[in-house]
Amino acid sequence: ILSGETSEKTQDILLLDVAALSLVIETNSGIMTPFMNVIRREIS
Repeated sequence: ILSGETSEKTQDILLLDVAALSLVIETNSGIMTPFMNVIRREIS
């Protein structure tokens, strides 16, 4: 997978980048806002 080689075994695998930590953004007023993004990617 890391080398870019594909086979039938890895053809339909979807990898998501996840973080086990709680990610938040603190604004100037001190409010903590959850920050969680999943980058969606379609292969055509």
